Amino acid sequence: MRFGTVMAIVASAMFWAACGIERERTTAESVAARVHDNMRAGDFAVVYKESAPRIKTVATESEFVDYFKEVQQNFGLLKTANEVAL
Repeated sequence: MRFGTVMAIVASAMFWAACGIERERTTAESVAARVHDNMRAGDFAVVYKESAPRIKTVATESEFVDYFKEVQQNFGLLKTANEVAL
């Protein structure tokens, strides 16, 4: 009887963990889509403002914007973005 209860608890925990992972993946995909849309539109300041705090320790907003404007000038607009990892 106890083994069955333990297995039910483990199965339940695994189910809820999987649901959490799927929610995180959905959230990440949504954020990535928004970043890609802003990059395509040349809204680099928006990308910077919505970025993680760590990015802001590496470059100022103007450095970030200037860098991506230069990248856009040299290579053109972002056309597509593909997922490379799960």
